[in-house]
Parts: sequence; C-alpha cells; structure tokens
Amino acid sequence: KKRKCAVTFAYVGAGYAGMQRNPGVRTIEGELEGAIARAGGISDANAGDFAKVQWTRAARTDKGVSAVGQVVALKMVLEPSGMVERINAALPERFEVFGIDRVTGGFNAKTMCDRRRYEYVIPTRAFDPNLGAEGAAEAFAFTEETRSRVDGVLKNYCGTHNFHNYTVKVKPTDAQAKRYIISFECSAPFEVEGEQFVRCQVVGQSFMLHQIRKLIGTMLAVVRGELTEDDQKFALLTHEFVPTPMAPELGLFLCECIYKAYNDKFGGVHENFELAKYSERSESFKQTHVYPHIAKQEREESTMQNWI
Repeated sequence: KKRKCAVTFAYVGAGYAGMQRNPGVRTIEGELEGAIARAGGISDANAGDFAKVQWTRAARTDKGVSAVGQVVALKMVLEPSGMVERINAALPERFEVFGIDRVTGGFNAKTMCDRRRYEYVIPTRAFDPNLGAEGAAEAFAFTEETRSRVDGVLKNYCGTHNFHNYTVKVKPTDAQAKRYIISFECSAPFEVEGEQFVRCQVVGQSFMLHQIRKLIGTMLAVVRGELTEDDQKFALLTHEFVPTPMAPELGLFLCECIYKAYNDKFGGVHENFELAKYSERSESFKQTHVYPHIAKQEREESTMQNWI
C-alpha cells in the first residue's frame, strides 16, 4: 500500500544541474527518484511519473548548490522495512536520506513549507580590504567589530521588501518580488581544514532565483567599501533597475525546511514533522561533506577571491 511520506535528505550539489528534474540532465531529483524506485518505494508502473506519485519538492536549489535538510513528499510503498537503508545503498556518495516520515494525504512539501533556512559560508579573507595584495591575508583578522558590521548590513534585508533588484528577470510590479526575511545573521569565525570561514544564516518564507547570492554579494561589496549602505537600501526601495553583485554558488546551501503551520494543525494526528530529530545526521553531513567540499574548492580555485 502506498502512503504519503516526506523524505528528508542531504546532498553536495557539485556535478548536478540543480534540484529540479530535467530529462537528459543529471539532477538531484532524478537521482533520488531513481534510488527510491530501485529500493522498491515506487513501482515500475509509476517510475518516472512525478504526477502519479504526487511528488512535491520543498525548495528548488540551483546548479551546484548543496542541502542538508531538503524535503520531498510523495506517495510511496514503505514495505518491507529497511527502506531508508535500501535507498541510501542505491544513492551515490555525498547524497544521503536521513529519514522517511508519514504525513497527511494532502501534504505538499512546497506550499506547506512556511519558512526556509539557508546558510552561506564565506572565507574570512573575503573581508580583507587588501585582498590580493602581497601578504594581505596574513595580517588580516576577522574581529567582533567586523562581525557586527556584517550583521548591521544583513539586518537591512530583514522584514518585507521588494527584492526585484536582488533576483533576475522579476519586475518591481510583480507580486512575487515582495518577500519577507525573518532573520539574517553572521556567525563567529570557525576553521575548516586550515581555512577560516564565517557562516551567514538567513531565514525567510521563500526565496527567488539567485536572491541569496545577490544579498550576500551586495553585503560583501558594502562591507568592503565598494558600495554604501545607502546603495544597498536604495536597491530595496526603488522601482528603478539597479544591478547588484551576485556571490558565487559555492558557499550556499539549504539548511532546513520548516513546517510550523502544518505541525500546529496536525501535530496531534501525526508526529511533528521537523528536522530536529535528524539534526545530528544533518550536522554530521555538513561537517563531513559540505564544509570540506567548500574548503577544498576555495583552496584549489580561490573561488571567492577571484570573484571579488
């Protein structure tokens, strides 16, 4: 018997053309659906037909973007037990299903997700005003003062704004340009494989194409003194087109999809559906796969430095 389920999973996005299934191209959804079918979760008759299994995705991640708390919902067969293990055995490395939860029949992973949390990891030398000059990074220290400056710039994005200048191909008059950002904060520095980073975490209802990369790119330009906070705010207030810098895809990943309203409504019927019960698996995937991938790319290709 098929049951409506939510699948929580993680992946390193390198080598994929994004989350959304696209025939002829290697995508996250294509990979996951194939593994579920091979594990017996989707019958041969329904394999490849997303409509038949009522497949929905919580968030579209772009090409090269990773996730440690992505969610898809579908009607699937759960017997025999051991489904999660069978799916993981059929998945490539750096791709892992944390768990499968029963949800209500009408559950939609996208429309019922009321907020999403993303993280963008930045090498601290990106804040060095002398970046690229001889011996620059050696002398630079990311201080508490720098951190609070970054926080101040990120705070300007919080609340409801018209973000048409912080995405692509969206008109200021489009309803979808209006978005609500709940919080945007920068962490203290931490080390991965000898490289120092900070993480900027943003929580919002939903985000548009390239939006977070443009928010981060503009913040970096402001903190580095290439733009002013007035420029940043003007791009949020005006209906004029203002070009905004877009940070590389490398540092961005989806952390969590939050279903608050769903849990408030159905928490008594089904157990709450939240990442909390998989938080150890999620944190472990981040530390084992996502951070080292970002650090390795930075070390080998100086992605952020070249962009700056």
